[in-house]
Parts: sequence; structure tokens; C-alpha cells
Amino acid sequence: SRHPSDAVPRLRRDSMLPPMACHCEERRRIGAIGGATRRLTPVLLSLAVSFRGAGGIAQCTLASLELRFQDSPIDLDPPFAPYIDSYRVRLDWSYVSFSIDARPDTGCEVQGVPSDPTVVPIGGSSELTVYVMHPDVGAKHQYVIKAFRQLGSETELRSLMVVGAEISPVFSQRHREYTVQLDLTYDVVRVVYGLTDNEQ
Repeated sequence: SRHPSDAVPRLRRDSMLPPMACHCEERRRIGAIGGATRRLTPVLLSLAVSFRGAGGIAQCTLASLELRFQDSPIDLDPPFAPYIDSYRVRLDWSYVSFSIDARPDTGCEVQGVPSDPTVVPIGGSSELTVYVMHPDVGAKHQYVIKAFRQLGSETELRSLMVVGAEISPVFSQRHREYTVQLDLTYDVVRVVYGLTDNEQ
């Protein structure tokens, strides 16, 4: 007969944690059973935990979400994470449209992804909502993407730094004048900047 301590503890299926790979190693101590001493083999468990909404219904999420103009990738702000459901993207003025590549979790379905590129007017914006649905219960999780297209006349920088120095005030796209304090170990000023629009 099996000793109660031999039983592997059952893992609850109604966990409220988001999907993750849970690698749990169950360690057993040496014990004396029926006069004999033995060591039980460690057990490695792998668990996929489903996210549940406020009503306790399992919800699906995206495994990946990418935007592009033709073959050029477009950055999401903030970077994609399954439980971040609102994103902003900024298109260069030469990017007349954008396409969405979305992959749902296994066993889930994605809805609302246009088959054709979404056109954005110069200086304008466009908003799309993508849904991920659980086919059995019909529960949906939505992702909102709002894209803005540059005018092409912008002169602001996206980022600015000086290697080995501190700039004052802290960089802001709207501020045009800075004071630089260079470390004594540097003889050359090296300015590193990022353009707001690749066509600048």
C-alpha cells in the first residue's frame, strides 16, 4: 500500500495567476517505511496556468503582437506584454499604413486583425481594436492600438545624450537648449541622438 507521503500534491486548476510555466520540484526526505529506508525520486512538474477574469472565466491573451510597414518593424509603446491592452505607435511620415501580426495563445482565436494594411493620413491617427476569444466560453480580451503619423515637418529629437557627461535640464523633445558638464576623463564631446522621424 502507498504511504500518504508518497502522494504528489494536486495543483489547483482555478489559479488566478497569469499564464506562465511553473517548474516545481517536489523534494522528498529520506524516511523509514515498513522498516526500510528509501529515497523518493524528485518529481518535476510543468503547469500552464490560465488567466481568469473577475467573473472566474478563463480568458485568452495574445502570445505576440507586432506592427510593421511592409517589412519595416514599428515600435509599440509600451513594448508588448500579454496583459498590457493599450498601445500607441508613431509612424514616420513616409509610412502610409501599418499592418498587424498577432498570434493568440494555443487554443484561442484572434479577431479584428485587418487583412489589408490600415491607412493613416499624414498628421492623423487611426485606432484598431483586436480581440482574443476563448472558443468554448466566448470570453474576450481586447487590445487597443492607436497609431499616429508624423507630418514630415517635425524638427524635434526623440532622444539626446552626451557620452561621459550630464546635460541640464533633463532631455525633453520641447526643450532646445542644454548645458553640458563633461567628465574630466573625456577630451572629446560625443553627442548621441535619435530622430523623431527617419526621414529627418
